[in-house]
Amino acid sequence: MKPCFDLPICNNSNYKKTISELYEKDSKCVTDLSDKLKDKNKEKEALDACKKSLESAIKEVNPKERCK
Repeated sequence: MKPCFDLPICNNSNYKKTISELYEKDSKCVTDLSDKLKDKNKEKEALDACKKSLESAIKEVNPKERCK
């Protein structure tokens, strides 16, 4: 689509409509991706906690550490 401007731009209804639609679409996409990012960060934190717990348990039962 080749841009076609009528000056002043604020009076160009086709341009304003197109930009408004693009903005709404992108805004919705950002909101959706933000929600997904929050969910993935929570999942990552849970996995990190599990990893630390397992590392701690391995360290506790490691014979080299226990028999010093």
